[in-house]
Amino acid sequence: MPKVSCGAWSPDHEPRGIAQTVCHPARHSRGDIVTATRTETPSPRPAGGGPGGRPGRYIREIISEMRKVLWPSRNELMTYTIVVIVFVVIMVALVAGMDLGLAKLVLKIFG
Repeated sequence: MPKVSCGAWSPDHEPRGIAQTVCHPARHSRGDIVTATRTETPSPRPAGGGPGGRPGRYIREIISEMRKVLWPSRNELMTYTIVVIVFVVIMVALVAGMDLGLAKLVLKIFG
């Protein structure tokens, strides 16, 4: 049977008295599984992290994320645009045809 070790927890070591004891498995030199204990507490929110606080950081993060985006080439963009336009034209024709057909049917029935 492998050795398991989870440390003791006391509320006076934790701010606000909130804690979770988590046991993480680790390898012992002889191959036995041993656990290490870590107490996780919620971290306090940084000051000025809400809306209106630090807009410069927000802009830098946006630019950083936009650099990660894989942008389409001009050829891909033209292809996608044509596909969307053709699809929209087909859907408009389909809906218009159904509307016209149902309108004639309603006029015949109630006409």
